[in-house]
Amino acid sequence: MNDSVTLPRYMTRFRCIAERCEDTCCSGLKVPVSPAQERRMRTTLGDTPHLADGFLQMRPDGGCPFLDPERMCSLQRRHGEALLPDICATFPR
Repeated sequence: MNDSVTLPRYMTRFRCIAERCEDTCCSGLKVPVSPAQERRMRTTLGDTPHLADGFLQMRPDGGCPFLDPERMCSLQRRHGEALLPDICATFPR
């Protein structure tokens, strides 16, 4: 039995263009954070206002608070994929 997953070709070739993109994938989302993920994030980040009621608290403009000036994920850049909420870990970055 083959356990490999066949992805659509566009997903295997996707590359984020970050600040050159006219939009961002990390905006306008409601990102759930499980209790285990929240504990892991708070252990790593300390007290952060970006986590509340089981969700990432987006900025007033709807963007993710963890996007850096280059519009890349600062969580992944600084701490690796293991710290990302599940939805972010499966979203193409």
